[in-house]
Amino acid sequence: MLLSLAACKPFVSAGVDTAPRVTGAMAAMATEPRSASVGLGGGDLDFTIGLGLHVHELARDQAFAGSSSLDFQWSVLRWRGASAYMHAGPEIMGVADQATMMMAAGYGVRYGLGVAFAVSIFTVFADWHREVVNFEGGPAPGSNMVEGTMLGIALRR
Repeated sequence: MLLSLAACKPFVSAGVDTAPRVTGAMAAMATEPRSASVGLGGGDLDFTIGLGLHVHELARDQAFAGSSSLDFQWSVLRWRGASAYMHAGPEIMGVADQATMMMAAGYGVRYGLGVAFAVSIFTVFADWHREVVNFEGGPAPGSNMVEGTMLGIALRR
């Protein structure tokens, strides 16, 4: 069933966070946080499934985090080309600090709310999201959170 849902209308998307915020042990490394994401998936107008890849530069050329999430999205309100949606799904994140040469991987969840406007095959969106990840050790042990508002564009068949 998931494959048939994903095959309905494929999409590809990309976006950047306007002002990402980092909390937890990763916050000590986050002197200049910047984030960007790309995604691909599919579905219909109400439900989509997507795989997202997210890059977080915590400190310029010093600390990085990267994550992958499986997002399940539901458009709770649609009117003409506008829609409001919510999404959630599991996530895995890796973090690396070049100053201490430490790396770690952790598991968590990514969820959020957004609004979108579609014209033809193009969709512009604003998405508030939160990523909550727990690391057992490494440069950011314990619970960490990255949140922000992403502005982006998607292409949908």
